[in-house]
Amino acid sequence: MRFNGIKLSEKEFGNDIFGNTMLIGIAIGSGMLPLKKESVYEIIKTNTPREIEKNLKAFESGIKIGSELR
Repeated sequence: MRFNGIKLSEKEFGNDIFGNTMLIGIAIGSGMLPLKKESVYEIIKTNTPREIEKNLKAFESGIKIGSELR
């Protein structure tokens, strides 16, 4: 399975900078990355230097896409 995080991020947020966050969400949502959603959510909140809300939205969007792949 392949996803282009840059294109997904540009389409949804108008900026490619959120692509990696979306891909992490996809991997977790699909079950391919065995991490708790809540743990990563807290990591994003505490370690993202800017645009925290957009990063959280990108992560949630990725979770949604990933869960649809199950």
